[in-house]
Amino acid sequence: MRIWEKIKKHKRFWEYSLAFVFLAVVLIVSFLRMLSHGAAYIFNKEMEKQTLLRGTITVETITAHINGSVYFENLEWRDPTGEPIMIVPSGSFKVRVWDVAMKNIKSTTLQELVLNNATFAVRLNEKMQVDFLRQSEALKEQKKLEEGWENKVNLRDKSHEERRRIGKEKRDNQRAKIEREWHNISAKGKHLKLAIDFNDCRMELFAKGQHYVLSRVYIDMDLDTEKSVYIDLKTGTFGGTMVGSGMDIEGGIDFREKPVPICDINVRFNEVKPSSLGFGMNVNDRMSLNTYFEGPVSAPESYGSVYMKELHIPGFDFYDVDGLIHLEEGKLIFDNVDADVFGGKIIADGEYDFDTRGYIIRGKGTGLQASQGLKKSGLSCLVDLDILVEGDENPRKTVISGEFTSGKGTYRIIPFKRLSGRFKSEYKDLKFWNARIEFYGLTVTTPSIRILNGKLTMDPIDIFDENGVHKNTYDPKKGEYS
Repeated sequence: MRIWEKIKKHKRFWEYSLAFVFLAVVLIVSFLRMLSHGAAYIFNKEMEKQTLLRGTITVETITAHINGSVYFENLEWRDPTGEPIMIVPSGSFKVRVWDVAMKNIKSTTLQELVLNNATFAVRLNEKMQVDFLRQSEALKEQKKLEEGWENKVNLRDKSHEERRRIGKEKRDNQRAKIEREWHNISAKGKHLKLAIDFNDCRMELFAKGQHYVLSRVYIDMDLDTEKSVYIDLKTGTFGGTMVGSGMDIEGGIDFREKPVPICDINVRFNEVKPSSLGFGMNVNDRMSLNTYFEGPVSAPESYGSVYMKELHIPGFDFYDVDGLIHLEEGKLIFDNVDADVFGGKIIADGEYDFDTRGYIIRGKGTGLQASQGLKKSGLSCLVDLDILVEGDENPRKTVISGEFTSGKGTYRIIPFKRLSGRFKSEYKDLKFWNARIEFYGLTVTTPSIRILNGKLTMDPIDIFDENGVHKNTYDPKKGEYS
C-alpha cells in the first residue's frame, strides 16, 4: 500500500520516466533501422563493383549481430535484362567474426546460410552452362578444349551401334572430367565448412526450350569438404516440362576417399511421368522410383525399386507394376517385375537403353483372358504365354512376339479344348505360326496365319481326328479340300 501511495505521490515523475523510456526505445529502434538501411546501402554499392556475377544484386535491410550472425530482407538478384535470378524475402548467414575483424576472408569464413521462401531461376545456354557467371577468356578456352565431338554430333540418323559407341564415349569423358575436377579442387586446398538451410523455396530451370519447376523445396545440408557432406532435400509437386508429385534426396558423400569421393545417396521420385524427364522415354504413365547410389561419384552403382499403378504400351495395359531396377553402363535394367494384365499375371524383366532409347521386355504370363487381349476376336479362354516386347521412341517400330498355350474355352459359340502356337505382332502386321486348335473330336493345325493391313491370309489347314490320324486338308486360297 505504501508503494502505491509513493507512486501516486510522484505520479508526474513516473509518467515522464515512462515517456522517456518509450521515446528511447523508439529512437534506438529507429537508429538500428537506419543502421540496417545504411548497411544495406553499403552492401548494394559493393555489389555494383563485383565482377564475378552477371546482373545486379540488391538488399533492402541488413542487421548484423556481434556473434557473426547477419539477417537480411528482400534480397534480389536480377540479370542484365531485369529477369530475376534469385528473390529472397528473408534469410540469414553466419560468418567467423575473427576472419572479418582481421580482414582475412577465406573459404571457411561463411559458416551458415538460411534462405526462406526464396525463388531461384537458372537459365542454361546451348552448352548447358549457367548464364549468371562471368567467365574469363581462359576458362572459356579450357571448356572449348574439354568439349568433345560426342557432345556436338546429331544422333537422329545414327544406328543403335553408333549411338552406343557415342554414349560410351560421353560416359568415359564425364568420369574423367569429374576425377580431373576433383583433383584440381583438392590441389587448390579450398576448404568449405558450411551449414545450408532452405525453407519452402521455389526453383526454376530453363534449358534447351524446356522449363522445369520445383515447388516447396526444403534443403538441409551439412558440408565439410575435408570430411563429408550430408544432404536432405524434399520437394513438392513438379511443374513446367517435368510432371510429378515430388522428389526426395537423402544421403552423403565421403570426401576422404581417394582418388574420388564415395557417395551413399537415396533418391526418390514420386509419381513422375518418364516422358517428362528428358530421357527419351515415351511413357506418360506415373512412376514412383526409389533408387540408391553407392560408390565413386564418377561411376556409382545404382539399384532400387519401381512402382507404376498403370503402364500402357502398344498392345498392352499393365496394372500394379512392381519390381526391382538397377543402372548399368547407360542402361536401366528391370528385374523381378510383376504386374496385372488382361485379367491375369505376368512376371517380367527387361532393360531401357538411354543411348539408343530402345527397350526390351521379356515376360511370362499366366491366366490371361483372351477376350481382353484379343478384343472382338470371339475368343474366350485363359492363356499362358512367353512374350518378348522390343521397341524404341517410335511406337510404330514396336515388335511383340512369343508363344502361347490356352485352356479350354469357346470361339464364338464353338467349344474347344486347347489353343497353342507362336506369334509376332508389328505395326499393322500380325502373324501366327504352328497354330493348333484342339476341338472335341478333332484337331486343326496350320503352319501360318497372317493379318496384314486388315487382310487375312492363311496357309493350308490340316484336320486330324481325335486319334491324331490326318483326315483332310483345306486350302483357303483355292477354297477346296484335298
